[in-house]
Amino acid sequence: PICRKYLEALHKLENDYDIKIGFENTQKFAQVFNKKRYWDSKTFSEVVRKSGFAITLDTTHLADAGGDMIEFYNQNKEQIINIQLSDYKAKWPRPQLHLIPGKGDLPMIEFLTVLKNNKYDGLITMEIKTDLEGFCQSAEYIRSRMSF
Repeated sequence: PICRKYLEALHKLENDYDIKIGFENTQKFAQVFNKKRYWDSKTFSEVVRKSGFAITLDTTHLADAGGDMIEFYNQNKEQIINIQLSDYKAKWPRPQLHLIPGKGDLPMIEFLTVLKNNKYDGLITMEIKTDLEGFCQSAEYIRSRMSF
């Protein structure tokens, strides 16, 4: 009942303000009510789809959860309204999250090519840990591969 009321309130916000709400995928696990919950892309996608909301795809979180961003995009492209783009490097004992695109292990060029070929017109946000120069380099990296 609480969850249903929460979802109804979110849908009301969408309708009242003509906005879309997108739920973001998490990393390997999250703490929910003091219990560790492991993230599963199929379950996440089904829950979001059934609830009638959109998806914010966080590429770093997906990589940390062991997911494939191209496969996830292709399976959920109708629901994805925002992509938080950053690179990822699996490194022991802690992975490197939110890297400048092209500075990690993710197939960035292939992913941006998929977005371009699919004429993705949603938001792309840069969630990266860098300075102003790094943001500028990242924007140019994305623009040069997404220009139609």
